[in-house]
Amino acid sequence: MPSGSLRRVGREVAGLTIIIAMGLVFGWILTVEQVPQSMAALILGFADQKALVLIAIDVLLLLLGCFVEGPVLLLVMPPILVPALARMGVDPVHFGVVFILAVGIGLYTPPVGWPCTRSSDSRAASSPRWLRRRSRGCFRSWPRCLS
Repeated sequence: MPSGSLRRVGREVAGLTIIIAMGLVFGWILTVEQVPQSMAALILGFADQKALVLIAIDVLLLLLGCFVEGPVLLLVMPPILVPALARMGVDPVHFGVVFILAVGIGLYTPPVGWPCTRSSDSRAASSPRWLRRRSRGCFRSWPRCLS
């Protein structure tokens, strides 16, 4: 008979698997509807300067990271953004580093901040008070992470 912790882990893994599966389905729909090509045309028409486009994408990823879980962003956004950035001459490795950092910073930022709530659940802390303290720390660390 599985223990309580094994059941909790199973539920967490099942939930994450469902989220990733839905992200893959969403990515397939975007591909079929040719959204990456449309976004590439939109981004290329938006600005000619690489730096301006990268800053706009970085802000978008920071905001999306606050509300959407990281694995879904990792599966959905690169196929949309990479074709446009490749046409602009942006190095894919550079974009990958910027992408991972932006999603990671957004991931820990409230209102969702699911790593904060997961760790508070595992320590059996009172979530609202603990999350408020953690949120202040997250917001204070933004300038350091962005520099």
